[in-house]
Amino acid sequence: MDQRRYSMEASELPLSRGKSEITRPSKQQCYWKNHPDQIISCIGSLGSIVGSFGDVCGTFFGGKLQTLKDALCNKRSDCYGDLLREGAAAYINSVAAKKAKFAYTTQHVKDCILIGLTSKAAAIEQAAMFKKANLACHY
Repeated sequence: MDQRRYSMEASELPLSRGKSEITRPSKQQCYWKNHPDQIISCIGSLGSIVGSFGDVCGTFFGGKLQTLKDALCNKRSDCYGDLLREGAAAYINSVAAKKAKFAYTTQHVKDCILIGLTSKAAAIEQAAMFKKANLACHY
């Protein structure tokens, strides 16, 4: 199992060999999105948006998004959807990497998500910082 926890969808996966050529899948997929069993193993459940990020975040994103897996899979194409996807991955990485090094503590992720909700510019910047940390996460 690849121990890297990728953020939502980034550049490219390592090469895979076909019969006569080397091909690259077009995008990396979020490790956590594709391994909900590992989310449960890590935090004891699929988590909840309100329980993980607070009432403000739950209210901002509405009732359709209940779990961290929902956050990872959300289809919003705006900066707030990016913030939620990358923030959820960062939150899980911060929990999973307690003994390893990750750029954010769990509380720091929560605080940064709330700050990201204050404006579009803040959401864009914070989502990008989470993405960078998620891509660099190796444990």
